[in-house]
Order: sequence, then structure tokens, then C-alpha cells
Amino acid sequence: MELTKMIKGFVILTFLMAAIVICSHQLVVEKNVATYSKSRPSLSSNCSDSNKEKIKKCMTKATFIDKCCPLFKRTIGTNCKCYRYAEDLDNQSLITLESYCDVNNPCKQVKVI
Repeated sequence: MELTKMIKGFVILTFLMAAIVICSHQLVVEKNVATYSKSRPSLSSNCSDSNKEKIKKCMTKATFIDKCCPLFKRTIGTNCKCYRYAEDLDNQSLITLESYCDVNNPCKQVKVI
């Protein structure tokens, strides 16, 4: 009789623990999805004329590229249309800037395997 009560208690405890784990996991997943959504680069927003001018100036007239790296990371590294603009402006310079300033291509899609 007591063994049956212990088994029932253990089964109930197991279900409670499973429910806690599932609920906790769901909260973590929701938080990660929200974080990913906020940090994703913009693929559809336009590259403003102001940003285009700054990109052009840094790519063609800048003598100290270190001063331009923050701009490139903020514009070219987060906006696909700005990236494409820089690519059309001077692809060879863009390749150099990507490497030197550690700028990622925001137009590349994440592939799920």
C-alpha cells in the first residue's frame, strides 16, 4: 500500500518537473527568438542618401580608413541595400574594407541544414 503511494507521488513529482522544464524551455526559446529578430540586419530598408554620401566619401576620398570603419559597420554591415551600393561603387574596395574593418555581408541568408 505504501509502495503504491510512493510510486504515485513519484509519478506526480515527475510530471511536475517535466512541466517546469518545458515551461522554462519555452521562455528561453521565446527570448532567443526575440533577440534574434532584433539583431537581424535589415534586408529591405533603404540606404539613405546621407548614408550613400558618407559611404562614397569614405570609399573614394578617405586617407585614414580607421575613421571610416564605424560608419561601414553601421551602414554597410547592417543594411543590404547600403552593402549593394558600396559593391556597385567599388567592389574591390568593398572586399578590402570587409576584411580590414571586419564588416559582414548582411545580404547573406542564414542557411538551415
